[in-house]
Amino acid sequence: MYQVSVSISKQNENWLLPQEKLVAAVASCGGVYAGDTKYDRVYFNFACKLSSSCELKKAIKDYMSELYLTKAKKEYMRKNIKIKVEIFDILLSILVGFDRESEKELLDKILVIEDDFSIDGYFNFRLTELKTRWDEICSLARENAFFLSNRETMYELLRFLMSTIKPQVERITVKQKEDRFVVLATDDIAIARFDTAEELMLYFIETAPLEIRIIGDILPAEQRRILNCIFEDKLSAKYS
Repeated sequence: MYQVSVSISKQNENWLLPQEKLVAAVASCGGVYAGDTKYDRVYFNFACKLSSSCELKKAIKDYMSELYLTKAKKEYMRKNIKIKVEIFDILLSILVGFDRESEKELLDKILVIEDDFSIDGYFNFRLTELKTRWDEICSLARENAFFLSNRETMYELLRFLMSTIKPQVERITVKQKEDRFVVLATDDIAIARFDTAEELMLYFIETAPLEIRIIGDILPAEQRRILNCIFEDKLSAKYS
């Protein structure tokens, strides 16, 4: 029997991603999963047959890579940029997606899943090279804060940064139902729901779809303007 214990402090519990995919991947290789909380840490314990240990470690590694490059990266950059510009959350989300593919390649080389794996401990002491890259981006944002205060300059930068982000989905459709924004995949199956237009915009940025279709005039004027400026070539049916 092969076992892996993964833990994170409750202070950083917000880094965790939805665990459905990880649990499904563990189950697919005949593994089992159990969670527990002790003192100030949350523990996730995995076990499988020794012959399936490589598959289990790969599933955990994939999950950790996405965690570090999304939730952990966003929190790190939010703490280190600290500039006051319009639509800061949108700028931050785009910067989080920037250079993600090369960062994945780096993590694939340096990320090793050990039998007793501390998510935040590994982040603090073993991912120095990755954080150095993020520090450079944060420094550039701070140094150019004056230029980013200009709306047109900001939009130009956002369009460029979005063009460098690899799309996560091909096409999505958005409609409003019962005062919520419902995101539909190409097969018209709902894949996400949001209460606010701001949350919806951040979802667009995080997934970088190749095509966006909005059903009806459902977005407030500000979000509509941002969408037109950043995703102008991806809106296949504007507010139809």
